[in-house]
Amino acid sequence: FKLFIDVLGMNGFLYTLPWTTPAPLGIVLGCGLSPLSFVFVAVALVMDFVIYYPFFKTYDLEKCEEEAQIEAEELEARAADKAARMSDAFQGKTKASELAGAAAASPASEPGAGKASASGADALSGKRVLVLCAGGGTSGLLANALAKAAQEQGIDLESAAGAYGAHLDIMPDFDLVVLAPQVASYYEDLKLDADRMGVVAKRNGELKLMTGNQSGALLIEYIFSQLTAKGKMPANAVMFNTVVTGDLGEKIADSYGVATEKTLTGFKFIGEKVAKYEVNHEREYVFGYEESYGSLISPFVRDKDAQQACLMLAEAACYYKEHGKTLWDVLDGLYAKHGFYAETQTSVTLAGAAGAARIKEIMDGLRKERLQTIADVKVNVWQDFETREQGCDEGVTALEGFTVSNVLKYFMADGSWIAIRPSGTEPKVKVYYCVKGADQKAAEEQLERYIAVMKGVLS
Repeated sequence: FKLFIDVLGMNGFLYTLPWTTPAPLGIVLGCGLSPLSFVFVAVALVMDFVIYYPFFKTYDLEKCEEEAQIEAEELEARAADKAARMSDAFQGKTKASELAGAAAASPASEPGAGKASASGADALSGKRVLVLCAGGGTSGLLANALAKAAQEQGIDLESAAGAYGAHLDIMPDFDLVVLAPQVASYYEDLKLDADRMGVVAKRNGELKLMTGNQSGALLIEYIFSQLTAKGKMPANAVMFNTVVTGDLGEKIADSYGVATEKTLTGFKFIGEKVAKYEVNHEREYVFGYEESYGSLISPFVRDKDAQQACLMLAEAACYYKEHGKTLWDVLDGLYAKHGFYAETQTSVTLAGAAGAARIKEIMDGLRKERLQTIADVKVNVWQDFETREQGCDEGVTALEGFTVSNVLKYFMADGSWIAIRPSGTEPKVKVYYCVKGADQKAAEEQLERYIAVMKGVLS
């Protein structure tokens, strides 16, 4: 695929298609019906056939041998059974009472057969169950069957169906998740949805949820301050975050002399950076995080790790409590020192083929007519991660250090930035905001103005 794009000039993926689109058709449509995409599909099919046919034939022969052996054993067993029954009939040994006894011993005749155990019913009572499949069809059948079985067994249980990939927003509303057979292989991936750390802490007597940028900033401050105080901060220390992560963490890192390198959205890119520096030793990893609540303390894991993050933040909370501070007190101090920021994310859902076309239209339109101002604030610099270009009043230059990605980012004259990208897993256009203000109230008010204007832009 890379050869066809880089050498032969075939289009990359231009469209986001439904999960259920067959692979060959998806490649052709996703590449915008590029003539070379038809050639690529043909070549891929031929290569698949050549590679997998010997394995298929070997497997087929093994199965044929197994089936022949099973059939021979069954024939032998039937012959033996027939001979035994003929012998019993001849000797008059078969009795009706024996047949009746066998029927009476069957599980169906046992008292309470077909009813759920009391302990099982109690465990499921009042639960909400989400059934996931590839497209939503199979999960609907399974969810209905589950609801019917629960009703027959007298269990108070609610079931719902969904498609894997569109489950992230609704999964927190359910107690149990059941995977249909065709997506059972996603079990390990589904567990990763619990690898993020959310932080809720009391502020003025009320529990308040922190953003991923805020909890990340707290971890950065604690880890870097401790490393510095103990003389263990590496001279070539580096921290990683993404192009849609807020600026406060980078400001804190700068204050401790730690370089910040940005990657595209997705922790796998941070993992790749970690692996690179472990080989060339140009930098030493000290922290990595993203705005979506993922962070990594020690890089023996190549992905976000909530276990490490929870332990480290608990340690930080205890440390600051001993010094008479809450986590919000520490965060307020960071804002006062490095600037006040308000961050959030909004999205527009555009489902189906028409939605995919609209998403492409939005991104193409923003590239064709670059935004000059947003909410009456000048755009100082724009970055296009698909064309790998960045521009300002002085002209356009290359955007180095990133692979191609459908992301646009605008750096504003007031120190804020706004980024736009289509979701990689859902039919959405996502907008990320990092807004800087003279104080927290000013930042939040400007954030609302930016959101209102961008809503109009996307509509």
